Amino acid sequence: MKSHIYSDQEFRKAKDLLKSFGQCFDTMGVEQKRMALRAFIRRIVWDGKNVHVVLFGDTESEIVYTDWTGEKPELNRADSEINPLITALLGSEQEKEAPFSRNTPKWRLFLKISDSLYVFSKQRNGRTIYSPLAIHSFLFLRPKKLTDAEKFNIQYPNPAMLTTTADKLRYYRYKKSLLQREVAEYAGINESTYIHYENPEHNYYPVDKLCRIAELLEVDITDLLDGYNRFLYDGQGWQIRKIRKSMGLTQYQFGKLYGVSAGAVKRWESEKVRVSKGMWERLIYRKRLN
Repeated sequence: MKSHIYSDQEFRKAKDLLKSFGQCFDTMGVEQKRMALRAFIRRIVWDGKNVHVVLFGDTESEIVYTDWTGEKPELNRADSEINPLITALLGSEQEKEAPFSRNTPKWRLFLKISDSLYVFSKQRNGRTIYSPLAIHSFLFLRPKKLTDAEKFNIQYPNPAMLTTTADKLRYYRYKKSLLQREVAEYAGINESTYIHYENPEHNYYPVDKLCRIAELLEVDITDLLDGYNRFLYDGQGWQIRKIRKSMGLTQYQFGKLYGVSAGAVKRWESEKVRVSKGMWERLIYRKRLN
Protein backbone atom coordinates (compact mmCIF):
# COMPACT_ATOMS: atom_id res chain seq x y z
CA MET A 1 0.00 0.00 0.00
CA LYS A 2 1.37 3.42 -0.94
CA SER A 3 2.55 5.54 1.98
CA HIS A 4 1.04 9.01 2.43
CA ILE A 5 3.85 10.36 4.60
CA TYR A 6 4.93 13.67 3.05
CA SER A 7 8.46 14.14 1.75
CA ASP A 8 10.35 17.38 2.52
CA GLN A 9 9.39 18.74 -0.89
CA GLU A 10 5.73 17.84 -0.40
CA PHE A 11 5.66 19.54 2.99
CA ARG A 12 7.20 22.69 1.55
CA LYS A 13 4.39 22.76 -0.99
CA ALA A 14 1.80 22.14 1.74
CA LYS A 15 3.22 24.96 3.84
CA ASP A 16 3.16 27.32 0.87
CA LEU A 17 -0.46 26.42 0.13
CA LEU A 18 -1.54 26.96 3.73
CA LYS A 19 0.30 30.27 3.97
CA SER A 20 -1.35 31.36 0.75
CA PHE A 21 -4.77 30.44 2.13
CA GLY A 22 -4.14 32.39 5.33
CA GLN A 23 -3.04 35.47 3.41
CA CYS A 24 -5.93 35.29 0.93
CA PHE A 25 -8.74 34.76 3.43
CA ASP A 26 -8.63 38.31 4.79
CA THR A 27 -8.71 39.71 1.26
CA MET A 28 -11.72 37.65 0.14
CA GLY A 29 -15.07 39.27 -0.54
CA VAL A 30 -18.05 38.58 1.71
CA GLU A 31 -19.55 35.92 -0.56
CA GLN A 32 -16.18 34.20 -1.04
CA LYS A 33 -15.68 34.02 2.74
CA ARG A 34 -19.18 32.60 3.17
CA MET A 35 -18.46 29.86 0.65
CA ALA A 36 -15.16 29.03 2.37
CA LEU A 37 -16.84 28.91 5.78
CA ARG A 38 -19.63 26.66 4.57
CA ALA A 39 -17.10 24.25 3.08
CA PHE A 40 -14.58 24.06 5.93
CA ILE A 41 -16.04 25.47 9.15
CA ARG A 42 -15.79 23.03 12.05
CA ARG A 43 -16.29 25.16 15.15
CA ILE A 44 -16.82 28.75 16.34
CA VAL A 45 -15.46 29.79 19.75
CA TRP A 46 -15.97 33.12 21.53
CA ASP A 47 -13.53 33.89 24.35
CA GLY A 48 -15.47 36.90 25.61
CA LYS A 49 -13.73 39.33 23.28
CA ASN A 50 -12.76 37.66 20.01
CA VAL A 51 -14.48 35.13 17.78
CA HIS A 52 -12.31 32.24 16.53
CA VAL A 53 -13.53 30.37 13.45
CA VAL A 54 -11.91 26.95 13.03
CA LEU A 55 -11.53 25.80 9.42
CA PHE A 56 -10.61 22.13 9.11
CA GLY A 57 -9.87 20.40 5.82
CA ASP A 58 -11.40 17.00 6.60
CA THR A 59 -15.05 16.11 6.07
CA GLU A 60 -15.23 13.81 9.09
CA SER A 61 -15.93 14.93 12.64
CA GLU A 62 -13.41 12.71 14.44
CA ILE A 63 -11.43 15.55 16.01
CA VAL A 64 -12.14 15.75 19.76
CA TYR A 65 -13.60 19.08 20.88
CA THR A 66 -13.40 20.05 24.54
CA ASP A 67 -14.29 23.22 26.43
CA TRP A 68 -11.84 26.08 25.99
CA THR A 69 -11.43 28.65 28.75
CA GLY A 70 -9.11 30.89 26.78
CA GLU A 71 -6.16 30.17 29.11
CA LYS A 72 -2.96 28.86 27.61
CA PRO A 73 -2.11 25.45 29.13
CA GLU A 74 1.38 24.11 29.69
CA LEU A 75 2.40 21.52 27.10
CA ASN A 76 5.41 19.26 26.83
CA ARG A 77 6.48 20.93 23.57
CA ALA A 78 9.58 23.03 24.15
CA ASP A 79 10.08 23.59 20.42
CA SER A 80 6.97 25.74 19.88
CA GLU A 81 4.11 27.57 21.56
CA ILE A 82 0.72 26.08 20.75
CA ASN A 83 -2.47 28.09 20.29
CA PRO A 84 -4.72 27.35 23.35
CA LEU A 85 -7.60 26.66 21.00
CA ILE A 86 -5.56 23.89 19.36
CA THR A 87 -4.95 22.37 22.79
CA ALA A 88 -8.67 22.38 23.49
CA LEU A 89 -9.42 20.82 20.12
CA LEU A 90 -6.94 18.02 20.73
CA GLY A 91 -8.54 17.04 24.02
CA SER A 92 -6.87 15.89 27.23
CA GLU A 93 -3.19 15.03 27.69
CA GLN A 94 -4.15 11.37 27.96
CA GLU A 95 -5.89 11.50 24.58
CA LYS A 96 -2.92 13.26 22.98
CA GLU A 97 -0.43 10.73 24.33
CA ALA A 98 -2.49 7.65 23.47
CA PRO A 99 -1.03 5.54 20.65
CA PHE A 100 -2.61 5.52 17.19
CA SER A 101 -5.36 2.97 16.79
CA ARG A 102 -7.07 1.70 13.67
CA ASN A 103 -10.31 1.26 15.61
CA THR A 104 -10.44 4.71 17.17
CA PRO A 105 -8.25 7.01 15.05
CA LYS A 106 -7.70 10.50 16.45
CA TRP A 107 -6.29 13.59 14.85
CA ARG A 108 -2.91 14.65 16.22
CA LEU A 109 -1.06 17.92 15.84
CA PHE A 110 1.71 17.19 13.33
CA LEU A 111 3.09 20.58 12.28
CA LYS A 112 2.69 24.19 13.37
CA ILE A 113 3.17 26.62 10.49
CA SER A 114 2.05 29.81 12.28
CA ASP A 115 -0.15 30.84 15.21
CA SER A 116 -3.21 30.27 13.04
CA LEU A 117 -2.10 27.54 10.59
CA TYR A 118 -1.48 23.88 11.47
CA VAL A 119 -1.25 20.43 9.91
CA PHE A 120 -2.94 17.49 11.64
CA SER A 121 -2.33 13.79 11.04
CA LYS A 122 -3.86 10.46 11.94
CA GLN A 123 -3.76 6.80 11.04
CA ARG A 124 -6.45 5.36 8.81
CA ASN A 125 -6.35 1.83 7.44
CA GLY A 126 -2.62 1.60 7.97
CA ARG A 127 -1.88 4.92 6.30
CA THR A 128 -0.91 8.29 7.67
CA ILE A 129 -3.21 11.05 6.36
CA TYR A 130 -2.91 14.79 6.81
CA SER A 131 -5.37 17.68 6.97
CA PRO A 132 -4.83 21.45 7.31
CA LEU A 133 -6.46 23.50 10.06
CA ALA A 134 -6.73 27.29 10.07
CA ILE A 135 -8.06 29.60 12.78
CA HIS A 136 -9.49 32.95 11.70
CA SER A 137 -9.91 35.33 14.67
CA PHE A 138 -11.63 38.69 14.74
CA LEU A 139 -13.06 41.15 17.28
CA PHE A 140 -16.70 40.57 18.09
CA LEU A 141 -19.17 43.48 17.94
CA ARG A 142 -18.85 45.16 21.31
CA PRO A 143 -21.97 45.29 23.49
CA LYS A 144 -21.53 49.09 23.77
CA LYS A 145 -22.39 49.40 20.10
CA LEU A 146 -25.59 47.46 20.60
CA THR A 147 -26.45 49.51 23.68
CA ASP A 148 -26.03 52.74 21.71
CA ALA A 149 -28.37 51.39 19.04
CA GLU A 150 -30.95 50.32 21.59
CA LYS A 151 -30.88 53.70 23.34
CA PHE A 152 -31.22 55.54 20.04
CA ASN A 153 -34.17 53.41 18.91
CA ILE A 154 -35.90 53.84 22.27
CA GLN A 155 -35.46 57.60 22.03
CA TYR A 156 -36.66 57.66 18.41
CA PRO A 157 -39.11 54.79 17.84
CA ASN A 158 -40.44 56.44 14.67
CA PRO A 159 -38.20 57.82 11.88
CA ALA A 160 -40.73 60.64 11.37
CA MET A 161 -39.40 62.09 14.65
CA LEU A 162 -35.96 62.65 13.06
CA THR A 163 -35.14 65.98 11.43
CA THR A 164 -31.55 65.52 10.24
CA THR A 165 -30.11 63.24 7.59
CA ALA A 166 -27.42 62.23 10.09
CA ASP A 167 -29.99 60.80 12.53
CA LYS A 168 -31.98 59.18 9.73
CA LEU A 169 -28.83 57.36 8.60
CA ARG A 170 -28.17 56.14 12.13
CA TYR A 171 -31.77 55.01 12.58
CA TYR A 172 -31.89 52.86 9.46
CA ARG A 173 -28.32 51.57 9.93
CA TYR A 174 -29.16 50.40 13.44
CA LYS A 175 -32.35 48.80 12.10
CA LYS A 176 -30.22 46.77 9.68
CA SER A 177 -27.59 45.97 12.38
CA LEU A 178 -24.80 47.33 10.18
CA LEU A 179 -21.46 48.83 11.19
CA GLN A 180 -20.38 52.23 9.92
CA ARG A 181 -17.50 50.68 8.00
CA GLU A 182 -19.88 48.28 6.24
CA VAL A 183 -22.07 51.14 5.02
CA ALA A 184 -19.00 53.11 3.99
CA GLU A 185 -17.61 50.16 2.03
CA TYR A 186 -20.90 49.64 0.17
CA ALA A 187 -21.19 53.37 -0.63
CA GLY A 188 -17.60 53.52 -1.88
CA ILE A 189 -16.40 56.09 0.66
CA ASN A 190 -13.92 56.13 3.54
CA GLU A 191 -15.17 55.11 6.96
CA SER A 192 -14.14 58.52 8.32
CA THR A 193 -16.30 60.20 5.68
CA TYR A 194 -19.32 58.14 6.65
CA ILE A 195 -18.73 58.90 10.34
CA HIS A 196 -19.04 62.59 9.40
CA TYR A 197 -22.28 61.73 7.60
CA GLU A 198 -23.77 60.70 10.95
CA ASN A 199 -22.66 63.94 12.61
CA PRO A 200 -25.72 66.27 13.01
CA GLU A 201 -23.47 69.21 12.11
CA HIS A 202 -22.90 67.77 8.63
CA ASN A 203 -24.93 69.68 6.03
CA TYR A 204 -24.55 68.40 2.48
CA TYR A 205 -24.76 64.80 1.23
CA PRO A 206 -23.91 63.87 -2.40
CA VAL A 207 -26.97 62.31 -4.02
CA ASP A 208 -25.00 59.48 -5.66
CA LYS A 209 -23.61 58.37 -2.28
CA LEU A 210 -27.00 58.59 -0.58
CA CYS A 211 -28.52 56.51 -3.38
CA ARG A 212 -26.02 53.71 -2.67
CA ILE A 213 -26.64 53.93 1.07
CA ALA A 214 -30.43 53.91 0.57
CA GLU A 215 -30.04 50.80 -1.58
CA LEU A 216 -28.14 49.03 1.20
CA LEU A 217 -30.61 50.15 3.88
CA GLU A 218 -33.52 49.18 1.61
CA VAL A 219 -35.31 52.54 1.87
CA ASP A 220 -36.19 55.27 -0.60
CA ILE A 221 -33.58 58.01 -0.76
CA THR A 222 -36.21 60.58 0.24
CA ASP A 223 -36.55 58.77 3.58
CA LEU A 224 -32.96 59.83 4.37
CA LEU A 225 -33.25 63.48 3.36
CA ASP A 226 -33.73 66.40 5.75
CA GLY A 227 -35.33 69.66 4.60
CA TYR A 228 -32.20 71.20 3.11
CA ASN A 229 -31.06 68.11 1.22
CA ARG A 230 -34.61 67.45 -0.01
CA PHE A 231 -34.64 71.05 -1.34
CA LEU A 232 -31.46 70.31 -3.30
CA TYR A 233 -32.70 66.88 -4.41
CA ASP A 234 -35.94 68.32 -5.84
CA GLY A 235 -33.97 71.03 -7.66
CA GLN A 236 -32.99 74.33 -6.06
CA GLY A 237 -33.14 76.33 -9.33
CA TRP A 238 -36.85 76.30 -10.04
CA GLN A 239 -37.70 76.67 -6.35
CA ILE A 240 -35.56 79.79 -5.86
CA ARG A 241 -36.94 81.23 -9.09
CA LYS A 242 -40.49 80.55 -7.86
CA ILE A 243 -39.79 82.31 -4.55
CA ARG A 244 -38.24 85.30 -6.32
CA LYS A 245 -41.10 85.69 -8.82
CA SER A 246 -43.73 85.30 -6.10
CA MET A 247 -42.12 88.39 -4.54
CA GLY A 248 -42.18 90.22 -7.87
CA LEU A 249 -38.40 90.84 -7.80
CA THR A 250 -35.70 90.83 -10.46
CA GLN A 251 -32.52 88.86 -9.90
CA TYR A 252 -30.75 92.11 -9.00
CA GLN A 253 -33.44 93.10 -6.46
CA PHE A 254 -33.61 89.61 -5.03
CA GLY A 255 -29.83 89.50 -4.63
CA LYS A 256 -29.76 92.91 -2.95
CA LEU A 257 -32.44 91.72 -0.50
CA TYR A 258 -30.28 88.76 0.52
CA GLY A 259 -26.94 90.51 0.34
CA VAL A 260 -25.61 88.76 -2.78
CA SER A 261 -24.98 89.77 -6.37
CA ALA A 262 -27.41 89.28 -9.24
CA GLY A 263 -24.81 86.89 -10.68
CA ALA A 264 -25.03 84.70 -7.57
CA VAL A 265 -28.82 84.51 -7.90
CA LYS A 266 -28.45 83.59 -11.58
CA ARG A 267 -26.02 80.79 -10.72
CA TRP A 268 -28.38 79.48 -8.03
CA GLU A 269 -31.29 79.39 -10.45
CA SER A 270 -29.22 77.69 -13.15
CA GLU A 271 -27.90 75.28 -10.46
CA LYS A 272 -24.29 76.06 -11.30
CA VAL A 273 -23.65 76.87 -7.64
CA ARG A 274 -25.23 75.10 -4.68
CA VAL A 275 -27.05 77.40 -2.27
CA SER A 276 -25.71 77.14 1.29
CA LYS A 277 -27.81 75.76 4.12
CA GLY A 278 -27.72 79.13 5.87
CA MET A 279 -29.09 80.89 2.80
CA TRP A 280 -31.70 78.15 2.33
CA GLU A 281 -32.91 78.74 5.90
CA ARG A 282 -33.25 82.48 5.17
CA LEU A 283 -35.16 81.77 1.96
CA ILE A 284 -37.55 79.37 3.68
CA TYR A 285 -38.05 81.71 6.63
CA ARG A 286 -38.95 84.65 4.39
CA LYS A 287 -41.17 82.41 2.25
CA ARG A 288 -43.13 81.45 5.35
CA LEU A 289 -43.52 85.07 6.36
CA ASN A 290 -44.99 85.85 2.94
